[in-house]
Amino acid sequence: MSVDLSDLPREVIVKVGERQAISLPSYFGSGNSWSVRVVRGEDVARVWIELPETPDVAEPPDNGTTEPPDLMLVQESIIVLGLAAGKATCELTLARAFEATKPTATHELQVTVETAP
Repeated sequence: MSVDLSDLPREVIVKVGERQAISLPSYFGSGNSWSVRVVRGEDVARVWIELPETPDVAEPPDNGTTEPPDLMLVQESIIVLGLAAGKATCELTLARAFEATKPTATHELQVTVETAP
């Protein structure tokens, strides 16, 4: 599987107290999911992966037959929250839960947190 990471930024700049969401390529439920590890600067930024709320699925009719629900692939996002002025380095990994040592893709993200005006 090949994942295009060209639209994923290498650096994010936020202010202290500011939160920024970045959509990640690929979709949760496709067999791969993203994880994040703050390598340096844990006191500078809080970074996590978030799923949007999934839409409600209609109740099946009560006539004994049911079609399967539509396929719903949910786009994951990385959330960055600035805690204190400084720099942080994060490692993003896209992998299958049963093949965590063989990631599909990895990406290094630099986070710069600036003082709020």
